Amino acid sequence: MDQILNYQKRSLTNIIFMKMKNTMLTAIWILFALTSLKMYAQEEGVHVSGLTPTEKGFNDTLVITLKGSDKILFIGDELKQMTKYEKADSLKQLFITDYEKAVNDHSLSKDVQLVYYFVHPSGKRRLKAENPEFTDNRIDPAYEIKRLNLDLPKFQYCIHDLNTGYEFQIYISNPEDLKATLNSVNLNDAIRFTGNDKKVLRRTYKLELIGENNTFKISRQTHGRQDAIWLGPSLGVGVLGNTIAPIAGFDMMLSLSDKYSVGKFKTGLGFTVFPFVNSLNNETMGVSFVHSYDLKFLFNQNTGTKEKSNWIGLEGGIMKSYGMSSYNNAAKFGILYEGNSSFIYSFDMIMDKNKYLYGITVKIPF
Repeated sequence: MDQILNYQKRSLTNIIFMKMKNTMLTAIWILFALTSLKMYAQEEGVHVSGLTPTEKGFNDTLVITLKGSDKILFIGDELKQMTKYEKADSLKQLFITDYEKAVNDHSLSKDVQLVYYFVHPSGKRRLKAENPEFTDNRIDPAYEIKRLNLDLPKFQYCIHDLNTGYEFQIYISNPEDLKATLNSVNLNDAIRFTGNDKKVLRRTYKLELIGENNTFKISRQTHGRQDAIWLGPSLGVGVLGNTIAPIAGFDMMLSLSDKYSVGKFKTGLGFTVFPFVNSLNNETMGVSFVHSYDLKFLFNQNTGTKEKSNWIGLEGGIMKSYGMSSYNNAAKFGILYEGNSSFIYSFDMIMDKNKYLYGITVKIPF
């Protein structure tokens, strides 16, 4: 009778275990499906909005404050490279010459609030202006916010060097003073001055100078670096060899960002626990818990935008088992992936007593 009862208990346990395996396998497929749908929806959103990586990129800005609220903004990809630019004053003189010519022959009025000047690598130059009535009636929220933040006058002159992609934005209170104001500053000297402190260039994306009699000093530095240490639990599903089990984890990570607040590197420690069902000849013998202690390092492959991080990295650790599992003291090495979704993937290789097992885990941090 006892043998019959024991057999029935083992049979019931095996049935429950098989149902758990099927449930966990279904959960894995659901997690993958949800991840794919979310990533597809996000890609569609980017496509519909018309945004491209180039349009979502970052620019550095050198702000030169002149008399009153007059300012010149020098805009480019990277301050470090911008300090090597030596054609600012020659570009300025070309603009002054062509602007005065256009005003004198009445093809351009001094009353216009927005003037564009394009210089092509071939030497061709073009001066364009918007009708004052159109400029007065147009509402550009981004432009107005920029004017308020930087206290910019309303008369704007944009000079584009099409050879380098650099742009000079000149803001003047009185267009009658345009020539005198531009001639009062040596742009090449101002740009070279910013290159004196390499540390400032590395950590700053907007540098503001005050210029007086061609003597400059830094008035403000702006950067968005936000390094942080964070702690967080996670839940998920893991597959180790032919074993499927729920997992729970806890991570402590140090995150390092660049001057634009975009994440660059993450490193830290992770702890994961999952139940391991011990079986012999298809019979359940007991349940033990396996703990994994991991060291992680990840880097962001997509540093050109804040919108879509793409983390990939490595982890290594050791596993400890409390019970009958053979995972005790097994070494684990893996590849980590955190895309633009709520899930973290780990593809692992486990060296278990001279045997190699492969595993995959899907976790949701919260």
